[in-house]
Amino acid sequence: MATEALRPDPIVVRPTIPSECRVDPVEPQPLAQPELPPLPAPPAATATPAQAFPYYVIRTQRAEIAGLYFQNELSEVREAFDANAATQRACATWARGQ
Repeated sequence: MATEALRPDPIVVRPTIPSECRVDPVEPQPLAQPELPPLPAPPAATATPAQAFPYYVIRTQRAEIAGLYFQNELSEVREAFDANAATQRACATWARGQ
């Protein structure tokens, strides 16, 4: 019994967890929706091409602005996905080695 009192406390070795396993997931950055120019009323069926031209110009501008917005939104999602996948790969590699 006397030797039990002389035995040192056990040394607890905690594994060093890499920083990739301790980070929170990356969320896509929110993007503000762009202001679209107001769309005039569609031209009448009897309108001349010159009368219908401003409508189609504004409609094309709106489509381009909206398309760029959705491309940027998709890009943000892809970047967040790639960042999360990279940290998960590094963490999984570390976990397999344990």
